[in-house]
Amino acid sequence: MNKNLLGISLWERFTELAPHLQSGGFSLLEFRIKYGDERKALIENLKYLQKAQEDYSFRVKTIHISNEADYDVSLLDDEKSELALKKQLELIDISAQYLKYAEIVVVHPCHGFVPEDEYEDRIEKSIIQIKKICEHCKTKNLKVAIENLTEISNIRTSKDLLRIIEAVGDNIGVCYDVNHLFFESPEDFIENTKNYLITMHVSDNDGEHERHWWPGDGCVDFDTICRKLREINYQGLINFEVDAFRYPLPSSVQKLYERWSEISDREG
Repeated sequence: MNKNLLGISLWERFTELAPHLQSGGFSLLEFRIKYGDERKALIENLKYLQKAQEDYSFRVKTIHISNEADYDVSLLDDEKSELALKKQLELIDISAQYLKYAEIVVVHPCHGFVPEDEYEDRIEKSIIQIKKICEHCKTKNLKVAIENLTEISNIRTSKDLLRIIEAVGDNIGVCYDVNHLFFESPEDFIENTKNYLITMHVSDNDGEHERHWWPGDGCVDFDTICRKLREINYQGLINFEVDAFRYPLPSSVQKLYERWSEISDREG
């Protein structure tokens, strides 16, 4: 693991955090596109980050599309699926105009729970639409990472993601969200996706539901995760997707870095 590739994932409060990222130990920021943002507000945030990257010596390497129903490309209604695709591509295009250091776009294979009688068709629709996103992103030198979903979804394991990745075939990898993994061991997930793993979302949970707590505040077995990441020599991004209201910013930034250093340096 490379401590020079640590970042924080945020959809707001950029002006509070940006000046303190580097001094707190972080060199990266993941731009999470807030659902419902008006175009004007989105562009204002992007313009701020465009300049702040240079002023405060950090880089926005990842663009994260919100997991919302309006962005669900797996919907079987063709009109709704195409509209969701169009919205995602527009958000990617706008963001890419301002974030010249971006390398990865994180997307989701679906939103929420997929009824069993729709599962196969929804997976196939997701493959078709994510392939279009991958082709579009390739023209902008961006790579797509699909994220494992939470306990309320049934497209959530490495098997589900690998099915999509292998069908899409090009310009696609995995975003491993530690906080979302409830139905597979971390060892199995990392081992199964190691050839595609390019970025991570790191936070903790209560063992039953996602919580976005700091690592070490919940039930996630970070010793096992870090040991397995060292074993596969993981050199990808690690973005901390933690609750910015539970842990006040910017005063907690350096403490978060110190917490992760303590956990990741342990021999698990």
